[in-house]
Amino acid sequence: MISEMIRVPHHFFCLRKKHIIGRRPGIERIVQNIVILSAYEQNVCYNADMLRLSTVNIFNIFKSFYTLNHVRIVLVDADLVRLLSYPEGQGGFCGLIRQDPAVNEKCLHCDRDGCEMSARRGDLAVYRCHAGLVEAAVPIMDPNGILGYIMFGQLIPHEDAREVKEGLIAAFPEERFPGIRSRIEDIEIKTREEIEAAAVVLRALATYVLSNRWVTPDKADFIRHLDRYVISHIREPILVEDLCAEFAIGKTRLYEVAGEYLGRTLMEYVRHARIEYAKTLLERTSLSISAVAENTGFSDYNRFSRIFRKEEGMSAGAYRRMMRERTS
Repeated sequence: MISEMIRVPHHFFCLRKKHIIGRRPGIERIVQNIVILSAYEQNVCYNADMLRLSTVNIFNIFKSFYTLNHVRIVLVDADLVRLLSYPEGQGGFCGLIRQDPAVNEKCLHCDRDGCEMSARRGDLAVYRCHAGLVEAAVPIMDPNGILGYIMFGQLIPHEDAREVKEGLIAAFPEERFPGIRSRIEDIEIKTREEIEAAAVVLRALATYVLSNRWVTPDKADFIRHLDRYVISHIREPILVEDLCAEFAIGKTRLYEVAGEYLGRTLMEYVRHARIEYAKTLLERTSLSISAVAENTGFSDYNRFSRIFRKEEGMSAGAYRRMMRERTS
């Protein structure tokens, strides 16, 4: 199968999907880059998609992979934001051509489509990029979702090295990309067997990284994300299905994470958040208690009163009087 994938024509440009791999519905990214100083300086870090990374361990195993075969390897999150790579940065041939915005867009499309191919399979995908170079992607995934991808590239197959190089020289002329000839000559040339071997090791690395929990969801960011979602939808019904869509995970996994991180059921946590917001409205506004109930997502006033009394040990009216007496 790998050999068949490598024989994809050079003009292969993937499926041109308009969405981004792993994009969670309804979420705007808060930050675009990983929040660490350097892979060398921190052993653990967190990225914008609530991933906890064991950076030193991942960096070291990536370095070993590169030392073994001189193939660049990269870890990206579910939205294809680069987290770690070895060697670091984007140099060589790809670094030069990606300085052109139009070419960079093609490269990004190929990255997305290669990852999408691996996501559909739930396994390794080896493919040709728009420039004719061989790349590979494998998902890091638990039973309910994709956490990220490990990728390698960019390689020239030994069997058609001359044809690929001639195509690169024609597609990326020296006058438009000064210094491109030497960059093309520096691209690693690998036999089909070497590429297949590197791909098999890549698959094993993804399994190893996941089994060692070097890439995992982060508790603090899960809770912050949940709190933001609940507050922004506090007046609306919040269903488990809505939260599954928000976090892009299945019900079973969501219940497991909630139980582990929250110490209560998901709906108990949402209900508690509604009551906490109701307390704020009772303290700081003159809204009627029925209006407070409505503004905190309780369509039934009696249900709101019952839950408020259970949570706080008193009625909403008594709570308001108590807080006013304290501040008077």
